[in-house]
Amino acid sequence: MTGVSDNSRKEKSYLLIEDKVGQIQDAFDSGIVNSVFVKNLVVGLHASEIAQIIQYIDYSYREALITLLKPFDPEVFLFLDEHLREELIAVLSSKEIAAIVEVMESDDALSILLDLDEEQQRKILAKLPKTVGNSLERKLRYPPESAGRLMQNEVLALPQSWTIKASLEYIANEGSLPSNFHDVFVVDEENRPVGVLSLSKLVKSVKKDLLQDVMTGSVRTIKAQLNQEEVAFLFRSYDLMSAPVVDADGKIVGMITIDDVVDIIERRAEEEIMHMGRITTSDFYIPVFRTSLIRIQWLIVAFVDAILSSVVIDQFQSTFEGRAALTVLMPIAAAMGGNSGIQSVTVTVRALATRELSSLNMWRFAVKELAVSMLNGSVFAVVIGLISFIWFHELLISVVLSSAVVFSMCWAGFAGTFLPIFIEKLGYDSALSSGPLLSMTTDILGFTSFLWLAQVLIL
Repeated sequence: MTGVSDNSRKEKSYLLIEDKVGQIQDAFDSGIVNSVFVKNLVVGLHASEIAQIIQYIDYSYREALITLLKPFDPEVFLFLDEHLREELIAVLSSKEIAAIVEVMESDDALSILLDLDEEQQRKILAKLPKTVGNSLERKLRYPPESAGRLMQNEVLALPQSWTIKASLEYIANEGSLPSNFHDVFVVDEENRPVGVLSLSKLVKSVKKDLLQDVMTGSVRTIKAQLNQEEVAFLFRSYDLMSAPVVDADGKIVGMITIDDVVDIIERRAEEEIMHMGRITTSDFYIPVFRTSLIRIQWLIVAFVDAILSSVVIDQFQSTFEGRAALTVLMPIAAAMGGNSGIQSVTVTVRALATRELSSLNMWRFAVKELAVSMLNGSVFAVVIGLISFIWFHELLISVVLSSAVVFSMCWAGFAGTFLPIFIEKLGYDSALSSGPLLSMTTDILGFTSFLWLAQVLIL
């Protein structure tokens, strides 16, 4: 019943947004639209719903709609696609952007600043209160994709000498605490984390007890320079809800919460889906020309693959003369190798992403993949060999095809395992690069092995 109820609410929400978008577009079409009308339509809507309206509206009306909505809830920024954020920022002044950034939590504010170029960033930082501006400027100095860029500066860190009662009173009265937190981090005199205390344990503890007496002594700290994917791995490995971020001296400078990590996981999952189609990023909201430029780079790789395969086939033209069976059967070896390689690449890339594959088990995994490819290749070699013999009644052609299938699938297993590992070691994206390179090699080697064996055994 809960699932049905959730689906019903989602459907109603979608219909509501669809109706609002329709009314706004009709108003624009008629030329009768003003800020009062638009704001009455969105009053009471959640920031995510306003973001959906901006995203669904026809692109020719989007800039005008954004202008009519000003000023609006800063959280709308956070629910927009990054490419639409650029459109939104383009129609706002530096003063308006600074006002939005100022009321956001530091991690959200940084995500807005990162959508701006350096000159815009300087203008915004100059218009912010000094403490806020300096804090964000420090975060911008951290490397891209680091924990320092992900963390929020607002963190609940209390001295270990405080009592439970004093801690609760501080939490109740302090106005600069993060809006959401799960743990209290206990620090020493140097502001270094020495323990952690969940909120539930804090509330249930005896009021006169000291934090150092009731805290959990082991606390998982995250270095500010650590890569964000490593952060996600730590949260998953230790089932963390939040963790303190420390500088080079071990002093606490911020915290990362589970919702930040979920964002990393979602972004990574989206990237993997895009990379399956050889696209570096989602281009749903990007104009036609820019979309074309993004997609064309990997189409060039496919084009080179097709040209090289044609060159290989051209070198064996004499092999085809009077043998139609070779022309018909030739694509099979390359196709089987390509499909087998995709399976190996997918498993390898996932294992690298989840840290299941390392130097400790790399060779064991490679031997397994090669054995699987050899076994599957042998099975299909027998099946395809029998089919080709029944079809064309030529034993040598069946032997050639079966041998080429085994070779192609074994190569695919080997390359599908080591290409992602090699590309990852070079510091490139294995998910994006492995597929095109694998396809190129399996196509070329599949055609070459089939035609070379045909030339040696038949002619």
